[in-house]
Amino acid sequence: MNDPQPITATAPKLAPVTSDERLDVMDILRGFALIGILVMNIEWFGRPIWELHTFDPTLTGGDHTAGWLVRWLVEGKFYKLFSVLFGMGFAVMLLRAEKAGRPFKAWFFRRMVVLFLIGILHYIFIFTGDILNAYAAAGVVLLLWLMLFRTKKLEKRNTPGFFARFAFGMLLIPVFVTGATSVFEGLTQDGATFEETWAEQQEVAALAKAELALPPPVEDEEAATEDDSDAAAAEDAAAAEDDSEATEEDDIATRVEEWVDYERDKEETTAREVAALADGSFAEATAWRWQQLPTELASVPFFAIVILLPVFLIGYWLIASGILPNHRQHKSLFRWLTGVGFFIGLPVSAYGLALAQHPVHELAGSIQMISFILSLIGEYLVCAGYLGAIVWLSMTARGSKLLSVLAPMGRMALTNYIGQTLILSILFYGYGFGLYGQVGRANQMLICLAILVFQGVFSALWLKAFRFGPLEWVWRSLTYMAWQPMRITRG
Repeated sequence: MNDPQPITATAPKLAPVTSDERLDVMDILRGFALIGILVMNIEWFGRPIWELHTFDPTLTGGDHTAGWLVRWLVEGKFYKLFSVLFGMGFAVMLLRAEKAGRPFKAWFFRRMVVLFLIGILHYIFIFTGDILNAYAAAGVVLLLWLMLFRTKKLEKRNTPGFFARFAFGMLLIPVFVTGATSVFEGLTQDGATFEETWAEQQEVAALAKAELALPPPVEDEEAATEDDSDAAAAEDAAAAEDDSEATEEDDIATRVEEWVDYERDKEETTAREVAALADGSFAEATAWRWQQLPTELASVPFFAIVILLPVFLIGYWLIASGILPNHRQHKSLFRWLTGVGFFIGLPVSAYGLALAQHPVHELAGSIQMISFILSLIGEYLVCAGYLGAIVWLSMTARGSKLLSVLAPMGRMALTNYIGQTLILSILFYGYGFGLYGQVGRANQMLICLAILVFQGVFSALWLKAFRFGPLEWVWRSLTYMAWQPMRITRG
């Protein structure tokens, strides 16, 4: 990456992208992605976040249908689409800055710092499902990646094509690892071994569930200490008589204990979360979110580097290679992505979901592994299908007219994303209307529709008078370290 030029009287200054410079199809894609983000997030304003990526076994009828369709068509697909768009945005800003001879590295780093802080505030005061802090961290990693590949040793590989190959390779690693594990199991375990393992798993599950049905034991601390001493003495005596390995019964008992401890810990955490969000005051809910923040931040590096970075690189490739800026010349590619996503991705995603929903999934590790990989592959393929379909349709007169209503929402993506969670927190949490756990999945979709209609109208009206959305204006002003002109001047 070129060294930043000092801003002088003659050097070009940093400035926001004008409306004439925007790629309208990216705004449409952002608006479309906001639909999926809302449909996905609303569930976690009425259900513990600990249960993320799991079925709600209490759903029946229309609620079950709505929940299943969201998991099939939405879950895991739309944040990936937003990730592709983030990489696209990075590439657009970088290439335009370089073309104009403007500094970029320090400016973009400030942009990510501001986004990270917005994400932290969003997490603490509104929603524990925030992803902005992870996006910001991954954005810094992407910047460091570009800087690394612009050094002399690696500059030969500083091409969009290499970045794309590397990214697709990273995405395939879980598939290869799972495949290798499956081959190993197939070669080392015969039918009798599988049956024995399955019988043990069923026994562990039955014993654990039976123990969980009983109230947790309340031990007197002094008596417990004496019992521990007696148990330790008995264990020492047994060890002296027989120094053999732990028996099969001991192994099963240990696994049962681990299962019970995990479930009781989850129940306790879930109860505390529900108490804070469903019934607590704003201060109590904020205290809960603050308490969970360290756990959230601990997961950010892995999520940013392993999950987000490769998808960012694919978005970068789509812009830097000229594919999206010249999308009309690549119509066949976007038609192909649409076909792959809908005719392969959707069935694969459904197969993974069917396995995840089956009761055997809880006990069989191999089934869990296959379900995970099928779902993961389905998520990427369906995401590609959505991307292809939106771009392809935007090239047609009717499709462009229909999809253009999404563009204003996309131009105000940050405002609308946080606006969605703010509205949902007021509706569902105890310090608002207290609908936590009281709105079924089908009716949640009606709430989503109402919010989306409101945001679509609001965004269109707002952008007639203002250059940016409210939070976009704050983000840009803090990034540029100067208040940006907000109103559109006509004359």
